[in-house]
Amino acid sequence: MQQKTVKIVSEWGARLRAVMEEKPSSLTSVLQQAEAENRWFTQEAQLQALSYWSNQLEEAQLTAWLSNHSIDLDRPAKKIALILAGNIPLVGFHDLLCVLVAGHEVQVKLSSQDKRLLPYLIDLLSEVNTTWADRVSFTEERLEDFDAVIATGSNNTSRYFEYYFKDKPRIIRRNRHSVAILSGKESEQELQDLSRDLLDYFGLGCRSVSKIWVPKSYDFEQFANVLESFKGHLEHNKFSNNFHYHRTVFLMNQIPFREFGPLLLLEKPSNASALSTLHFEYYDEISEVNQRLSEERESLQCIACSTSVAKDIEAETVLLGQTQNPQLNAYADGIDTMAFLTSLDA
Repeated sequence: MQQKTVKIVSEWGARLRAVMEEKPSSLTSVLQQAEAENRWFTQEAQLQALSYWSNQLEEAQLTAWLSNHSIDLDRPAKKIALILAGNIPLVGFHDLLCVLVAGHEVQVKLSSQDKRLLPYLIDLLSEVNTTWADRVSFTEERLEDFDAVIATGSNNTSRYFEYYFKDKPRIIRRNRHSVAILSGKESEQELQDLSRDLLDYFGLGCRSVSKIWVPKSYDFEQFANVLESFKGHLEHNKFSNNFHYHRTVFLMNQIPFREFGPLLLLEKPSNASALSTLHFEYYDEISEVNQRLSEERESLQCIACSTSVAKDIEAETVLLGQTQNPQLNAYADGIDTMAFLTSLDA
């Protein structure tokens, strides 16, 4: 059964890669429509998300992922409701993929901010396997007649979700943030990689680094020079508006900040930073960082660091530049979605 599943999904990925190589293709108009409806979804950002998924939907990655799960496709399928976010392109695709691989049916409530790409991918799936594609439905109405739910929202909406779905098996995703730890020994390439962690998708994802830890003696000059090469982000109207708004507020209120390329840096302990801003915090000993990471683990999505400091971090980490490229078994909020979906039969 697993081999059959891997074959179907890998063919889906191959179909996506083929479409991305066609110039022009049916994808072109979808990208244009999505950007017109949501200016944060530039065609570059959408193609980055599609490229990531086209690489994940390959036989080797799929086989390694599914080898950790026992899936019985002969038992009756459950109906799973998905309520998706729309902060970055295809942010809910992993949940959809998990539901399909687990053999269930899925009713999807798309975010109004991201309503083009996922239906397009299901259209591609229908060219590969109509049976799988027919297990997916999209709705803008109230979700009804389902056995379990996976819902993503803010901390505020999560309270509503918990109450509304209290009688259903559920995964409720909340706000999370990502951080990076530097040693001061990072190469220029590592700082380039960090800049991508900060600015890919304009920093709108929960895997986007919103705060960095640096040693007390840290010299920001090299990092500042690297960020200058990303100043093109200020040509994006919505990002630029946020940048200049926060810059004006900081100046008017005499809040100290540093301006590095397209980012405003503030010394602040909070992991949540406003769009176009980045928080930083100094540390004397790495033990301080480990203690804070332990205390804040429930609100952290991703912890990035350079090779020079990785061995000293007690929490699970990824290398700089990899926050937006998780493996298939890197589940959001640390909750194993596949384990949840396969346990519904128990």
